[in-house]
Amino acid sequence: MEKSLKLTVNSISLDYLNFNSFSSSKGWVGYFEKSGDFSLEIVEESIKLIERFLSPHRDDLFVISALSYDDKREDDEKIIHTYGPIYEMAKAQKFLLPMKEEFEKYLYGESNLTASCLSLHFNDKDNFLDICRLLMTHGGVLGSVFFLINMESGFAIYPHEEQGFGFIELSSSTVCTDFLKSIENNNMFNVYHSY
Repeated sequence: MEKSLKLTVNSISLDYLNFNSFSSSKGWVGYFEKSGDFSLEIVEESIKLIERFLSPHRDDLFVISALSYDDKREDDEKIIHTYGPIYEMAKAQKFLLPMKEEFEKYLYGESNLTASCLSLHFNDKDNFLDICRLLMTHGGVLGSVFFLINMESGFAIYPHEEQGFGFIELSSSTVCTDFLKSIENNNMFNVYHSY
């Protein structure tokens, strides 16, 4: 990882996140994903699980992201109708940025992610889960770097296109491990873990 990513927030270095392989991040504990085919209902069930997980931690969240957009990559009218307003909000709020050459090289595996491609978002709690919905559904969203982080509780989570979320524990906290254990018997999702 490049030195440009050794950013420190609240005395915790962000170099614990492996932007090239999230599951190789220090403290990665697992993820859940849909057990069946793609559906908008599964997206909403996934979001409900994360709302439950985040409920006691929402006030201290911030986001690190590196996402771009291409308006021409989504042609499903149902997706455009359902998620179009969120997609436009994400561009206006700079959750989705215009494509940069450095980011395109990262997407194609030609280089590591540079700090200039990252954006930080604070106090946008109401928008975080909508961006997660976009990442799981909208073909116009390019990239997958979108970490919801709570330094105080010691976790980072990220949505992925398999309609689920991955979990990284940033401290000795077991909040992510405990949550994954609590949903292991949910037949709508498969749970994979390292514990």
